[in-house]
Amino acid sequence: LFFLLSILFYISCSSPHQKDKKFKIGFSQCQGGDDWRKTMLAEMKRELSFHDNVEFIYRDAEADSKKQLEQIEELARLNVDVLIISPNEIQPLSSGIEKVYDTGIPVVLVDRGINSKKYTAFIGASNFEVGQNAGRYAVSLLKGKGTLIEVMGLSDASPFIDRHKGFMDIISQQPGIICLEKLEDHSPGYQQK
Repeated sequence: LFFLLSILFYISCSSPHQKDKKFKIGFSQCQGGDDWRKTMLAEMKRELSFHDNVEFIYRDAEADSKKQLEQIEELARLNVDVLIISPNEIQPLSSGIEKVYDTGIPVVLVDRGINSKKYTAFIGASNFEVGQNAGRYAVSLLKGKGTLIEVMGLSDASPFIDRHKGFMDIISQQPGIICLEKLEDHSPGYQQK
């Protein structure tokens, strides 16, 4: 939202001949079904309602990396002025995102990263620190002794990888705590087999 506001501020402060220009912003969302992402989209649309010279093209990959890659390629072919992406997974999407960046389209990653530096900006939390905080909380609850199982999201999505690393950074320092395994949560409606 901050980056979108920055873009819109730039557009509104641009020279008079650019005010007549129509800008295209593409947004490829990894999955739009949860409340947090629905709120993100609603806030973007609200802010965009104040700018009649911006076309906003939204795509929801529905947690399907192959579908998201196709949508990213489609948005690039539409010659967007900026492409905002929340990548579903790292491996299937990194090279496609790099290709878009190499064409000169500014790429903003939201919430999730890739295994490359070929993007313009990243907006998201320090997930390593989030994991460390969860680890400290687990240590506090268990009073330094016990057994736990870590439940995490997709094994190839950067927030979950970083949170796991931060969590294990704290838990691994506790010889009295045993972490049996990590289970992947493929929400919504995840059921353990």
